[in-house]
Order: sequence, then structure tokens, then C-alpha cells
Amino acid sequence: MGKAVVVFSGRVDKAWQRLLKPGFKHCSLIVEDGPSWLLVEPLASCLQVRTIGSIRIDVAARLRNAGFIVVETVVEPFTAGMAPLGFWTCVETVKRGLGLRAADIVTPWQLFCFLEQNKKIKLDSTVN
Repeated sequence: MGKAVVVFSGRVDKAWQRLLKPGFKHCSLIVEDGPSWLLVEPLASCLQVRTIGSIRIDVAARLRNAGFIVVETVVEPFTAGMAPLGFWTCVETVKRGLGLRAADIVTPWQLFCFLEQNKKIKLDSTVN
């Protein structure tokens, strides 16, 4: 299980996003990839994937200082079989990147609540 950071933003690009909870209009995933961090940015038009810096950088702190809501978590071990069907959204992309199979999580706010509820368990398991 590698370290991961889920980033939540209140930025609105599409009119329908105004219906979502303030501060939770979009989410992105940053995962530990060897010596660097890898950003997975699901956009309406494409999926951007790029290296953003050394893992020695406290990326979560930098993003919090920039005004983003951040949850530090881990990537779950992947299991065989298909993930539940879902629309290609930022939430679905982040869930799949984390190895989550919760079909009932469809908004960034729901994802945030799930990650916050399960954060202590996941982070504690990586200490041992």
C-alpha cells in the first residue's frame, strides 16, 4: 500500500457543479510513485497524469497552504474482478485509483466523508 493524497477543490468549471457542496466540486489524486509524486487529474475533457515532485516534499501541507482541502490516505491493494459500473467522473477516477469499490460514493463530499471516517484505520495500518 502506497501513500496517497486526495485533493478537494471548490472550483467550478461546469454549470452543474454549482449543485455540489461548496468546497467539494472536484477532486484529484496524488500517489506516491517511487521517488516522486504522481498527479492524476481527471478533467471533463481528458485525464492528465504527470509527475509533480519528490516524495520528500510535503505535498499535503503545500496544498493545504494553497487553500485546498486535503485527505492523506493509502492506496488499497487491488483485487481481481471488475469495479462497479459508474460514470467517468473525478470521484470515480479517484476511487479506482485508490482501489475503492464503494458504488454509493458519487460526489466529492461523499468521498471526503468516507475517507475521513476510514483515515485513522488506514494510516495506522501503514505504521506497522
